[in-house]
Amino acid sequence: MATSASLDAEVAGFLADPNAADDVTGPLDEARTEIENVRDGASALNVGALVPPGRHRAQAEAIADHAEALLIYVDLLDASARFAIERAEAFAEVAGALDGLRMLSGEGVEVEEAERVVADVRADFEEARVEMHSQTPSVPVLFSNTHVLWRIDELSAPLTEIEQSIAERDVDRIERAFEAYAASADVDWPSYLATPDREGQQSARVAVDAVVEAVTAYESAREAAGSVRQTLLLVALLAIVAAVLVGAATLVVGASGRRA
Repeated sequence: MATSASLDAEVAGFLADPNAADDVTGPLDEARTEIENVRDGASALNVGALVPPGRHRAQAEAIADHAEALLIYVDLLDASARFAIERAEAFAEVAGALDGLRMLSGEGVEVEEAERVVADVRADFEEARVEMHSQTPSVPVLFSNTHVLWRIDELSAPLTEIEQSIAERDVDRIERAFEAYAASADVDWPSYLATPDREGQQSARVAVDAVVEAVTAYESAREAAGSVRQTLLLVALLAIVAAVLVGAATLVVGASGRRA
């Protein structure tokens, strides 16, 4: 249960803030391994003549189905976390490129130097922007990239205005261009980075529903098994399930409630 509680806390932090993605990838990998072991153990379970085969098979299949449902949810979380990490790195490159404009705030900057700085900023900005556009996830993830890309693309226009105003040596136009750029750049970037993705959220709801259904099916199979629970082999397997799957089911149901 300690593993499940730890995973619960880390996933909750990630669902609230994609910047916490680094904290969740390792625990998700560990959880996946544990759940796969339970699934494989349930699929291979064979207690022979100790119990009626139909009863034990139904319960073992329910455990395996529960594990499969959890793995789908874990994979969604893992893909979302890894995408968040990669996007954060690319976004840092965009921010770093634009930060180069600070060099123009000093006194006595020559026009030629300003042109060189802006040209470098433009080159770095475009490279980082293309990198962010190329990071479209191959599967649905929990956080949207759409609004982030829109806002970044919008910065190209005021940057162009800065370039043109410097080229024309128009002091008033340069000042207005920087004001326009500052207004475009001064947005709530963290909220854009944390914007939910509709398709990814729908996939999460489907995955959570599947886990809940699997829990219900498992409970029904366990009740129907009756004396099967007295079998030593099955008792040992259920102990593993209690430590890994039941806690994880609480996690996904709780996460679904937080998103609702």
